[in-house]
Amino acid sequence: MLKSKMISFSDEHLSKSSLAAYFINCIKHNNHLDKSVGIITLSESLYSKYFIAAMPLEQHFGEFYALAGHLPDEEINQYQTLRNSMSSIETAVVVGSSQAHIDPLLDQTVSGKTSSHRAVNVSSTALLHDSHTLFNIGYTRHNTPLDILNALNSNLSMPLGTAKQDITLVEPLVRDCRVAAIDLAIISSESVGFNIFELCSIVRYLGYSNTLDTLYLYHSEMLSKSYPVEQAALLTWYFLEGRQHRQDDYPTNPSNQIYLVHSSLLDTDLQFAKSQLTGRWWLQHPTQQSNYIPVSFAEYTSVINNDVPSRLIDLIG
Repeated sequence: MLKSKMISFSDEHLSKSSLAAYFINCIKHNNHLDKSVGIITLSESLYSKYFIAAMPLEQHFGEFYALAGHLPDEEINQYQTLRNSMSSIETAVVVGSSQAHIDPLLDQTVSGKTSSHRAVNVSSTALLHDSHTLFNIGYTRHNTPLDILNALNSNLSMPLGTAKQDITLVEPLVRDCRVAAIDLAIISSESVGFNIFELCSIVRYLGYSNTLDTLYLYHSEMLSKSYPVEQAALLTWYFLEGRQHRQDDYPTNPSNQIYLVHSSLLDTDLQFAKSQLTGRWWLQHPTQQSNYIPVSFAEYTSVINNDVPSRLIDLIG
């Protein structure tokens, strides 16, 4: 088994073009790098001083390689040019300090991708976006402007209280995501926010995703405080652990268990699929046979009890 390895280059300033060239060179000369993740920080000092040293790989991962470097903060608008060059990198983890980076990351990464793949925002403040479907997780009403609250689709969002009651409910919402942005300021030792263990669970779920293109971790004090960098490194580690245990399960796998449940509320039979590999669940859309909706075991149990969650009613309506 190949030893895990971090290929890094923190001692030189790398523009977007030279970083892409370095990735390509590594890929050409190492055919095992198909099991790799690109890690990009938006600050040279952040990269060299804290982040990489805080995330040990060698002791825990087997066939795993990480290519790591930094980009100047102002070049975030050229991110997709670099991302397209990283042909062997399934997921890029980007670490930065500004919420302003979210829009270019979402617009560039989601652009041209399958429209059904969602983007996920984990923050105490909900966001809206016109160009694609945005799922909000962990938002609080007192931190979110009223106009955004009124416009939120409750089926695409999960408030903080609901997520904290059962963190496993978050997994179906992030399963098919293309981009995830996490504001580390949502980490709190008190009730208003996720604790670090809950957020580690969320990024581990993100690691399971077969569609995730970009994970963005940010904090407004990333460049001035050490603790957000340490948190970002810890979360990246758990994301990589989730990715290491990723299974190629999908709703149409012939080995899946199929369950037919009749719902008098909808006057139809609902077909659920359960993966034998991971235990994850999907609901097949009653009229769009190729559309499988990620669901939780709790939602399946509710349907069994003839209590179809409103989220499912709207998604299949």
